[in-house]
Amino acid sequence: MRSGFYAAAATKDKRRILEEFIAATEYHEKSAIRVLNSPPQPRSRQTRQRPSRRSMTSLLGAL
Repeated sequence: MRSGFYAAAATKDKRRILEEFIAATEYHEKSAIRVLNSPPQPRSRQTRQRPSRRSMTSLLGAL
């Protein structure tokens, strides 16, 4: 959702946005308001964790 879209909306529009958001997410009304009023969270990049060198050595030693 665009940042500030809910906060900048008129009261009637906020009610409509809130009702649609609740219908789509099944959030409780108060929780939905908090989510819509909160600033967007930066997306974190997912990285694969590689096995440590120590575990690779013990694994290869077991073979």
